[in-house]
Amino acid sequence: KKGAFGSKKFDVVFDVPSKYGLWDAMGWLKRNGVFVNTLQYEKMDIAGLGWFVALLTGKKFKTVWCESKQADLEVVAMWIEEGTLRFDIESTYKISDFDQAWQKF
Repeated sequence: KKGAFGSKKFDVVFDVPSKYGLWDAMGWLKRNGVFVNTLQYEKMDIAGLGWFVALLTGKKFKTVWCESKQADLEVVAMWIEEGTLRFDIESTYKISDFDQAWQKF
């Protein structure tokens, strides 16, 4: 959404549901910021055009393919407990309110 975060800029935007595209996130990123999603973004990553986008905009995009591993989750839990990994969470929903949450996205 345009202006979803006002004038606030981020080093990293992690779009877990992959609702937004790189072009949507451009305004949310600081220079050298990174937009991360969980789907291939318009096949640019495979096409090898990511370097070109970064060159033109100073901003990058990455795709994350995840597989949960116990050791990795323990490291993330440690970062959260230490306060070195922080989150800006816009909203949360109960699983029973899935339809309402989906409408927001």
